[in-house]
Amino acid sequence: MNKVSVIDIPAAMERLDGDIELLKELVGEFLKSSPEQLVGLEAALASADASAARSWAHAIRGAAATVGAAHVADVASRMETAAQEGVLQGARALFHDLKEGIRLVENQTAEKSWLQEIPASPAEELVPAQTAASVLAGGAHDAQEGFRVLIVEDDSGSRKILQAVLGAYGPCDVAVNGEEAIKAFEIAHVEQAPYDLICLDILMPGIDGHEVLKRIRAIEREQRLDPDDAVKIIMATVLGDGQSVFGAFNSGCEAYLVKPISKRELIKVVGKLGLIA
Repeated sequence: MNKVSVIDIPAAMERLDGDIELLKELVGEFLKSSPEQLVGLEAALASADASAARSWAHAIRGAAATVGAAHVADVASRMETAAQEGVLQGARALFHDLKEGIRLVENQTAEKSWLQEIPASPAEELVPAQTAASVLAGGAHDAQEGFRVLIVEDDSGSRKILQAVLGAYGPCDVAVNGEEAIKAFEIAHVEQAPYDLICLDILMPGIDGHEVLKRIRAIEREQRLDPDDAVKIIMATVLGDGQSVFGAFNSGCEAYLVKPISKRELIKVVGKLGLIA
């Protein structure tokens, strides 16, 4: 496996609109989280817990795809599919390849020259995002110009990209699971500071994105909210998950993004919803 196939730097830079500093942050997050994810995945495979194995493989797949580690993402994707189909022996057979792929990512990025061939571009300053936990504790944002966003995403890399783009247009809160998202949405309405946009991952542990979407729309109906005042919801899904996208539109989402998330595509989708010019 050569260096290009470990991390496809040109593809990652194109997706991140040339933001080299963001790529460095995302790679750092990937390498920081991968040891725990590997331990969780190995334990799930050892205990024949197909659901947990699928969840761990999905998390690794998303993080790897975000940083352009295509081989790692592909192996994790095959493990996720095998676990979903209950073929854990197939998933176990791929574990060593997955672990080796992550090791190669670590080796490549440990070299000081790994990004030197790419001209640095001005990095966008990340606007600090509140966690849903702080919102639930009474730390809601002060009113600001722009629109208010709730990012519901369990993958730290995807959260960073969403925050980097949307934080420029208004305050962003972050929820890492469905339970936090629903509570944050309810509190925002009680405080009369509702969200204008929710970016919602479909596959999350616990309450998944489909259920969160249904509950949010049910809350709005209970409050007899005018449809024009309903929060706009963008669902995030992986390539090839057309059935989930179809179900999400049936449940009331306005748009969807294919992961790994592209900064330009995100801005394009948000623009089509009329939130930015």
